[in-house]
Amino acid sequence: ICKFLLGFNWFRSFWNVLLLPELDAVIQTSQGVWFPLASLFLLICGTAIAYWFDILFSVLLRIFSTLWIALKRSCVLPEDNKIFTLRRLYLCMLLVIISWMTCGAFVLSLVYLHYVLKVQI
Repeated sequence: ICKFLLGFNWFRSFWNVLLLPELDAVIQTSQGVWFPLASLFLLICGTAIAYWFDILFSVLLRIFSTLWIALKRSCVLPEDNKIFTLRRLYLCMLLVIISWMTCGAFVLSLVYLHYVLKVQI
């Protein structure tokens, strides 16, 4: 950006008044005025695309999750009222062993998958 702005006389005089050093190899090439503006334009377009796709994805995720809950989740509460069961103890031990032997992100993914499958049933 400084290379582009040093092409203007008013910026160069302001640069000299502040006693700033010369930039290394400031050479204006034949790319013209539009070269820095094109990269700025692409940056703004990329940011806008990412923002709007985030909004679109979050809206679609809310719609699909609402439909999933309405269609798949039963209204009956499960019969199992115990907090600690033998099956849950074995599952916790298995996840501890897996997290000890691998990375923790893999176990978090397994826990999330278990939660999704448990909510579905």
